[in-house]
Amino acid sequence: MDFYTLSEHILGFTYSFGEINLGKNQVLEDAIRVNENEIVSYFSKLSYPFKGASEFSTFVSFVQLLEDWGMKPSIISHYTDNFCFGYKIPQIGKEFDLIRFGENYNISIELKSQTTFDKQEKQLERNHFYLNFLEKPTRYYSFSPDIQSYIEYDGGTGSIKNIIPEEFIRVLEEQKVSLLILDEVDDLFDIKNYLVSPFNDTDKFLNQQYFLNGNQEDIVDYILEPKENERLFTIKGNPGTGKSLLIYHIANLLMNNGFRVVIIHGAKLNEGQRKLQKKGFQIKPISQLISTLLNTNSYDYIIIDESQRLRQDYQYPQVSTLLESLTNNPDTKYIISLDAAQTLSKSESAAIASSLLDTFNNLGAKQFSLKDKFRSNPEMNLFIKNLIKFPVDKPIEKTKNARRNIQLKYFSKRKSANTYLREMESSTTWHVLNYAKSRYNKEDLNSMIDCGKVSHEVIGQEFDKVIIPMDFNFYYAPGTQEKKNKRGEVVGESKFMFLNSTPSYYPINKMFYQNITRTREQLQIVVIENWDLYIKICNLLETF
Repeated sequence: MDFYTLSEHILGFTYSFGEINLGKNQVLEDAIRVNENEIVSYFSKLSYPFKGASEFSTFVSFVQLLEDWGMKPSIISHYTDNFCFGYKIPQIGKEFDLIRFGENYNISIELKSQTTFDKQEKQLERNHFYLNFLEKPTRYYSFSPDIQSYIEYDGGTGSIKNIIPEEFIRVLEEQKVSLLILDEVDDLFDIKNYLVSPFNDTDKFLNQQYFLNGNQEDIVDYILEPKENERLFTIKGNPGTGKSLLIYHIANLLMNNGFRVVIIHGAKLNEGQRKLQKKGFQIKPISQLISTLLNTNSYDYIIIDESQRLRQDYQYPQVSTLLESLTNNPDTKYIISLDAAQTLSKSESAAIASSLLDTFNNLGAKQFSLKDKFRSNPEMNLFIKNLIKFPVDKPIEKTKNARRNIQLKYFSKRKSANTYLREMESSTTWHVLNYAKSRYNKEDLNSMIDCGKVSHEVIGQEFDKVIIPMDFNFYYAPGTQEKKNKRGEVVGESKFMFLNSTPSYYPINKMFYQNITRTREQLQIVVIENWDLYIKICNLLETF
């Protein structure tokens, strides 16, 4: 639908709720707000995902502005068709208000209300980061009728200028529009251009070739300018929500502001971290936590990443040492990240991690949560969810897997599987993620080939292509789980088949979850000498 028709549609549909003079924008916004849910739902079904009254009003104002600039309704109708409304890049959810793709150039338009010039500029810079990877150049515009700010961003020079109406109209008229369906638009974007890990994309991180989402930026702003006497901050989030990028971004900003910063990593250091050390970052493995805390006065900020791996026993009194440091060093600030789902040993559990978080909260910690998941796409998320447990008492929602980003391999002979894994690890861009074995005990897990990286080596990392082997150490067994309503009340039980694993020094199921959540683009499950497991996994996919 073109801009003019859509504007008329909004006005007409709103007017249908009552005879209201819609001549003024505020009147229109108020009229929409009275029936907001119904109006939003109606246009969403038409593929116009306006979020509320102010967005409707801003769009109508934008169309009125084009008329004021000399565009006749017939011209607007002719030259503003085929824009994507509220398009989101798959996997990362980056959204654009209005975007149209062309054979000669693309056009990106942001419509803002209740904003500032600085916010407009910042958003256009962010849009340029995401769209600059496209083959065709993009013209970037931002309109805010509220503050009468109409600006254009030059992607070549990074400069901002006021929009010249005649030039903007010419850009609309001269674009050679590409008529693309949604799947074709999605194919324009290569997700690996945007998912930056400080460990696996260290050069991009150091060159600041990344952007944070709004949630992350809010956390940064708060931590850099905290309320008086606030000195303990916790950041929790599931795999793929960008904890490590956020943590290292904050550390970099603090270092650039002259603060003494040390990062404690909840595992052995990886290659990317050693590279960051050479660039001035103080990064220490978790084995050096206690010695670092005994020297707390040497730092303005102590950052602990993957704190769910902290231990508390006679040999490693890490938790008690941390709490003592928090109590006795009022001049030092602490930033602690945590993911209760990523525990790797028997001494680590979600319950312990949750208890640790409660302890921090009781000490007055400011808690932040990361919710948006970037690393894997919805199809991958669904597959992993079903792989861990799939329903028995209702049909399985199978993963479509249209692009075959999830692959299944089966080997009836271990020797052949081992050869395959070695060759893929040594001569391709795939990464085999394996399981840590006990150094002390003989266990069933010893059957697995020693190939690739083990779970403890990949904490906080992510890879484009991941291979995970599974053999007789994995099996499905029936079980139940509480069923709760929206109020959190238990209303019954649901039956599932749960993925289980044989006993081992390091729990195999925990290592498996750690490994499988490292993938960004493609995943291979290599099943070895376990036909029953292979068939059950096959039933989770429509195509493989």
